[in-house]
Amino acid sequence: MRMRYKPWAEDYLKSHPSIVDVDG
Repeated sequence: MRMRYKPWAEDYLKSHPSIVDVDG
């Protein structure tokens, strides 16, 4: 899965930093 950084997801990405630009 590839996900681009989005401001509304900032809090989520703080808990799941590995989800950014990761193929899975």
